[in-house]
Amino acid sequence: MIIKSLKHKGSTVKISTDQGSCSFETSSSLSFENLEHYEINTLDDLLKLPHELHLPLLGLHEKKWKLIKNTTKIPRPLVVVLEKSVGIREFLLVSYDAKSFSDSYEAIEDACSLFYKKLKRAGYTVKDGVLLDNSVEEKDLLMLLKESVEAVLSEYSFTLRLGVAFHNYNDGRYVYANRSFDDDGQVSFVRDLVRAYDIGYVEAPFYETQLQHYKKLKEDIFQNCLVCYTSKIKEFTVGLFEECFSAVLLNYHLLSDFRDNIEAFREHDVVTAAPVSLRSLFVLLGYEIVLARFLFGDRNLVKSFKKAEISLREGVR
Repeated sequence: MIIKSLKHKGSTVKISTDQGSCSFETSSSLSFENLEHYEINTLDDLLKLPHELHLPLLGLHEKKWKLIKNTTKIPRPLVVVLEKSVGIREFLLVSYDAKSFSDSYEAIEDACSLFYKKLKRAGYTVKDGVLLDNSVEEKDLLMLLKESVEAVLSEYSFTLRLGVAFHNYNDGRYVYANRSFDDDGQVSFVRDLVRAYDIGYVEAPFYETQLQHYKKLKEDIFQNCLVCYTSKIKEFTVGLFEECFSAVLLNYHLLSDFRDNIEAFREHDVVTAAPVSLRSLFVLLGYEIVLARFLFGDRNLVKSFKKAEISLREGVR
């Protein structure tokens, strides 16, 4: 790829290359001196540029994710099917044994469609994937979701697993609509939910400094469920080396941060998950992130994943 021109007017940057053009918004003050005719053939070439240009140029490059690595893997969809603002914040579905992204998402789509119908029949109001009544018990929602999964799985040769994301720590307690727990109570509550509803993914059940509780939960449920750790300050080292979690949610904003950290997670057999958008899709593909986390109903994103899946299957380069 050769950069033909870069223009920065107001908050808009326009890029023109020999492989296409695009524009994006930025609040940064960028200097593009000597970048015209700059050639990008490797990841190092790309990373020498201002980081605001990395994702737009990666999306334009004919090699796309292959500029990072000639991967043969597509992430598995980790799909948020319901959100709420108190207690368990998100309910998710994932398949660990489906043979393709498309198969997995099709099953999730079927289960989610049935789940929404069950929610409506139960008198719950859902708008744009968000439950409006926060007094509903977590166990009631998990039961409806489990029933929905079980009703559709006879049509598929693989399994779907339920997932939950907590993020509900506040002022020393884990807060729910009608109660709250201390650390020990939260450990017991999460462990019991995993066992009762066959949950396969648990995200952020504790505050990020409570590594001993992550480790305790992992030891209790490691055979059946991933315990996923996330950190606002992007610090994973201690928990990684003390084996406190089995999965990690990576929300890096810089391509270089993925490059500098991803191998450490692989070396410790930690499953990598990351939120994905159309702009970051090729980063997840290139670094072979295992779980792509996104909201149900994002048709453009699903279409792009399926297109990449076809490209890999047919050996398109």
